[in-house]
Amino acid sequence: MMTDRQIYMGLRQNDRATTEYIYKTLAPPLFKYVLSNNGSREEAKDLFQETFIKVLKRIHNDQYNDLDKFEAYFLTIARNTWIDHLKSKKNKVLVDPDDQLWQRADDSDEEALLQLVLHDRRMEALHAVWETWEDTICRRMLHQFHYERTRTKDIAEAENVPQNTILQRLFKCRSKLFRLVQQRLQ
Repeated sequence: MMTDRQIYMGLRQNDRATTEYIYKTLAPPLFKYVLSNNGSREEAKDLFQETFIKVLKRIHNDQYNDLDKFEAYFLTIARNTWIDHLKSKKNKVLVDPDDQLWQRADDSDEEALLQLVLHDRRMEALHAVWETWEDTICRRMLHQFHYERTRTKDIAEAENVPQNTILQRLFKCRSKLFRLVQQRLQ
């Protein structure tokens, strides 16, 4: 396991072992995040590369504080990049995809009907897991962020922790929730 300082120094020196370490440790949670947020494996690969390049540029331009937790820093940049990607993707869609699916399903398109059924099953599983989920800390944080639209900065101030800590906790809570929903669907 490498320390944050070792990662920082390795990236400054373009060390291949450091790059491989980052890929092995940060690609899996990043891929899970993308896949659980309407993305594909290809998009996850692209996101990893784009994030890695952004982080490298910031490190080489002395825009990274080597006291920060590298994992949280990297995943925060990835999350923000993914959100920007989803926003640009959303702006390109002129018709609600569910409306298109319903129209196709009405036209006896079996694939569209199957997609609607799967979507409904996922939503039912999510609701069932949410109602019985005993992790009150995760539930509270996800509720604040996603439903109350509370900014991570404000949550961090209320919790008296750094904003990166909140971002990392949200990432981990979403991953837990996704796993529970997947288990319920199986």
